[in-house]
Amino acid sequence: MPEKEYLTDCSQCALAQKMAYPNGELTQTGCEAERLDQFRLVGADVVYGTDHDTLFYKIDRFCNRFTKLTDVPEGMDPAEFARKQSEIKVDVIIYAAAHNEVSDIRETLDSLALQNPLPNSVKIVLNDPDFNPIDVWTSINEMDLPYRWNFWTPAPDRAPLDIVDDVVKKFSGQFYAVFDAGHFVRKDFLNRLEYAFNEELKVFNVVLPYDDGQGMTFNRAIHNMFVGNAEINLITKLRKYASESGENPRILAFADLVGSDV
Repeated sequence: MPEKEYLTDCSQCALAQKMAYPNGELTQTGCEAERLDQFRLVGADVVYGTDHDTLFYKIDRFCNRFTKLTDVPEGMDPAEFARKQSEIKVDVIIYAAAHNEVSDIRETLDSLALQNPLPNSVKIVLNDPDFNPIDVWTSINEMDLPYRWNFWTPAPDRAPLDIVDDVVKKFSGQFYAVFDAGHFVRKDFLNRLEYAFNEELKVFNVVLPYDDGQGMTFNRAIHNMFVGNAEINLITKLRKYASESGENPRILAFADLVGSDV
């Protein structure tokens, strides 16, 4: 039987809480981010390892709060630095169609500015030739939004799901979410995703919309792995693959995400 692989070694992490003994030995007693208990709650294997005169924990999962002290900016609390570094990164698509006005786009952008955490970036899809990009840019630029945003003008005759595939290629976050222009995004949207991802350590490929198609969220790596919506839509591909392989498709309902205070 192959030796079990432990993906996280706490001995070099700045968040490891350790006790020093008179003989010079060190023993890790906890984690400033409380990740040890979080991992135990989700069934991870958390064991003591040894490194010379030090006892430290090893975990059979990847911990995205792992932080070397040399990476922490001078004067910044390591736990806060690790929290910011591990914060979920969700890019957002706002789909503006022929029935929409610039005011609809602004309303959705305003609601995204209230999120905690903020979007990683926002792409505004202007899927109507009647939109004047210069006028839209001027109107939105005066809003002084607290996140990165830009336009995407689709190629002619691209279907909505094909447009999503085109836009996702430009994203860098772990996840992406889709909203129609004019929809006011609920204030706890990204907070619930953050809580599930970083506090409950949930692993998910999809979070279903919370309201009439709004807020459908996908794991970007899974999107790329399954070649997006080519031939059939991505969620159908995931369900088909899970049915054939017996694996968990990891599709969550938004209502099951409990969130925290915002």
